[in-house]
Amino acid sequence: MYKYCIVPKCTNTSIKTPEKLFFNVPKDPKLRKKWYSIAKRDDKTTPSAQATRHCCEDHFDLEEDMENYVKFKLVGGKLKLKKGVLPHKFECQKPQKKKIDRPGFKKRQDIEYFERILSRDIGHEDLLLHSIEVVECENQDSNNIQNSDPLNIPEEIDVLSKNNVRSQKTQAVQVNMKPKMKTKSNNTPMKWKQPIVKKKVIPKNLDPNVSFTISNSNSSENTRSFGVNASDNESNDLEITKTMNKNFFNEHMQKGALMAISRDPKLLIGIPAHSYFCIKHLQNFTEISSIEILVTLRKIRWHDPNSMLAIHFGLSESSVTKYFNKTLPKIALCLNRLIIWPSADDVRENLPIAFRKRYSKAISIIDCFEIQIEKPSNASHQAATWSQYKSCNTIKYLISITPDGLINFISEGYGGRTPDSTIFEDSGFLDKLAQGSIVLADRGFKNISHLLEQRGCTLLRPPSVSSNSKLTAEEVLQTKRIAAIRVHVERSIGKLRDFKMIGPHACVDISYIHFLDNIVTIACGLVNLQNCLFSNQV
Repeated sequence: MYKYCIVPKCTNTSIKTPEKLFFNVPKDPKLRKKWYSIAKRDDKTTPSAQATRHCCEDHFDLEEDMENYVKFKLVGGKLKLKKGVLPHKFECQKPQKKKIDRPGFKKRQDIEYFERILSRDIGHEDLLLHSIEVVECENQDSNNIQNSDPLNIPEEIDVLSKNNVRSQKTQAVQVNMKPKMKTKSNNTPMKWKQPIVKKKVIPKNLDPNVSFTISNSNSSENTRSFGVNASDNESNDLEITKTMNKNFFNEHMQKGALMAISRDPKLLIGIPAHSYFCIKHLQNFTEISSIEILVTLRKIRWHDPNSMLAIHFGLSESSVTKYFNKTLPKIALCLNRLIIWPSADDVRENLPIAFRKRYSKAISIIDCFEIQIEKPSNASHQAATWSQYKSCNTIKYLISITPDGLINFISEGYGGRTPDSTIFEDSGFLDKLAQGSIVLADRGFKNISHLLEQRGCTLLRPPSVSSNSKLTAEEVLQTKRIAAIRVHVERSIGKLRDFKMIGPHACVDISYIHFLDNIVTIACGLVNLQNCLFSNQV
């Protein structure tokens, strides 16, 4: 009799998976409806009480849910579930994704937020009337104003807008002076569309105790006279203006960089969005600011020059260099905790399907990868780092991953000339292995079998090929099987290569060589925060 599982998205049938057990769904209407509901069947009609329906063993814990589990295993018989047991395991059904915000609405929100930031700029009209207070004068005929606050009185400007032409006006016209009333111009900031400033605005600092006189607007001479006893220093004013403009630019560049990182952290710093909270933990652990952490992670992710990072984050080049040198060891110390060696039970619990039949005791897949560096000036260093395989000077690392793709070991850096077997023996990897473990490697790891045998472990690698003999059919099949499961370490190394500072042709500067171990550690920790290599586990 053909049987299929009633649970949506479960593909088990008596033909496809004949080894699985199928339990009859109760024919009682209320009980059957309860089974359908918990399995998330959206049948609009009432379940038929006559038809025979089945549910496979994947949705039960057989030892706990079956009434005659031991007897059935020994002598067989009829399947019996305990009273009141319902299906409760639904790994075939993916969890419902959270509703994504409407992109149009989110885009409008971002635009409004950005406009609010830009609206804080001081416009030309605000600059003209900035910090000017109008007070009641004792003698309004002479327009003598006693001022109690420092003033920034700019030189005359001529502002032309696209649709409006503003003629030259005196200070008295631009300030609305009313008796017995105190106002500030910055209460009503004004904006001009596409202003064209013909003359630079140069604020001048005046003594707060010095009075000044503004000529009547009806005067034939459209001028201003000030009784100011201060020397004009235009060069200092220009320097102040340049400094203010630079600070304004740096502030907005930094805000833009932080906003971009928060919107797509995986692209810009290598941290997936669901793990972005780790920045807060890094702050608490390292006691350094978030901007220092983000500058360092951005440098590792994209290998940008310090000059470019300085522009993006509104900093100086010296600050970027200082931040990188200061924060790198602290971040590496923190993220090194994400590179863990799980127990054999944990590895077996998360073992992918491809490993379960023949390689269920596999603990580790190892490989070496190399990072190109600049040619050292020292001849002995040149020889030690020369890689015959890459035909350039490199630093080599041994990496190990679990069968499901977790990076569980990374060695220190070695010169590119060092053989893989030497790194394997010297790196401390052997101290991590438990007795009975299986280690998968490629043909490059020669003469390490005896090291593993001393610890009761097994090396699994493709058979060696000699020039005088051919592989047998069995050896060819074994090579294909090992290659099919060993490819996952290449995928993990590919994720590491997304961090451009440790890319295959990064050509790392000599001054950064002593930082490479920390950089590789940080990259491995961030890769472990990303999604698993295997999206569908059973």
